[in-house]
Amino acid sequence: MASPTAARGFTPASAPLTGTVVVPGSKSLSNRALVCAALANGRSRLTGIAVGDDTVAMIVALRAMGATIERVGDVVTVDQPVDRASREVVHLDARLAGTTARFLVPLTMLRAGETIIDGAEPLRRRPMSGLAATADAMGATLTWLGVPGHLPVRVTPRTGPQMSVVRMRADVSSQFVSGLLLAAGADGTVRDIQVDGDVVSGGYLAMTTAVMAEFGVNVSNEHSRYVITSTGYRGSDVTIEADIASASYPLAAALVAGGTVTVPRLVPSQLQPEVGVLDVFAAMGGQLTWGGHGLTLSRDPASPPRGLDVSMAEFSDLVPTVAVVAAHCVSPTTIRGVGFIRAKESDRLGDLVTELVACGIAAEVLDDGLRVLPSVGAAAVVDPHHDHRLAMSLALLGLRIDGIFVTDPDVVSKSWPGYWDAMSNVARVRSIDPR
Repeated sequence: MASPTAARGFTPASAPLTGTVVVPGSKSLSNRALVCAALANGRSRLTGIAVGDDTVAMIVALRAMGATIERVGDVVTVDQPVDRASREVVHLDARLAGTTARFLVPLTMLRAGETIIDGAEPLRRRPMSGLAATADAMGATLTWLGVPGHLPVRVTPRTGPQMSVVRMRADVSSQFVSGLLLAAGADGTVRDIQVDGDVVSGGYLAMTTAVMAEFGVNVSNEHSRYVITSTGYRGSDVTIEADIASASYPLAAALVAGGTVTVPRLVPSQLQPEVGVLDVFAAMGGQLTWGGHGLTLSRDPASPPRGLDVSMAEFSDLVPTVAVVAAHCVSPTTIRGVGFIRAKESDRLGDLVTELVACGIAAEVLDDGLRVLPSVGAAAVVDPHHDHRLAMSLALLGLRIDGIFVTDPDVVSKSWPGYWDAMSNVARVRSIDPR
């Protein structure tokens, strides 16, 4: 067993990959379902829940607010909702989870007592000022306890007038709108949300309203206007889909090294915006086959992957994955429409390109994306910059380039704690001490 400080990587594939990799449930669906269940009347059972730190942070926070939640494996049961009448001051730790923090702030505005929400230092650097519109709508007060517009924040609820019609922006993150929608579904005060201007990753808003409907709250949407037509969540039994974002790594491994990799339980999702990456993989030369087993991606080693020009605005979390595949294509790749990912767990443009270049990959940052050229690559120990997605994607370079290792490999626990063990089914994992 590697020590927690050891860097990890993959041994270059000496033959086409073959095998099966089981991925966790969708983190995005899990956190939305947990919020709805914790605001619902009646018992909920969530099967296939995500296993990462983000989900754990949400469960711990909901328990701190009075919800009765039991977890056994990937099944979560919620028997009692959060105690909205409690006047106790509650301290919540969102850890590294931006989604968790942005959902918790409007949720805590439903409480009678004050709430203080904080997170780890990288999360403190992420922008939270978009929550101000939520506070105005809910009649709450946000007091920034450090840098304005960033965690930590004190939430003082119900101190002013509330609005039934709200105008918001979602050009930094759609999570601000999703958080208000989730809270409003339980409250009934905010009924009409108009989203102005560009919407970042609008598919996640559709995911939010779909999960709300599974718990009995209906939302209509037309021309970026969201109208809540019913309120009051009811307990529900929900099965969480396998996570397409996590599946992108083993599927990309087959594209990088050649061979055949299967991901069980994966479905052609209508809810997860990340499903768009599968069309990208197909355009790059992957042969995708759906079946009762899930999804299989194959690439003949004699037919190298092809570069492309693509907008990934709707599934931007997977920019690092596609960029790593692009390094092994026979033609250049340009990824567009993702300038906003500079404010993710890392600067997912600047930091990604820095590490690609360190690995001998020709890459450059563009105004709204990046460009990657076919490259031979070179050995390097890379820094994931506290970003699970950089760690999991950059490690794939090692399937073709000998000597690629990722420091802080345990950062993958944010979304997939079992990443290294799961990937060992198709690739050999090795470790070094980078000190």
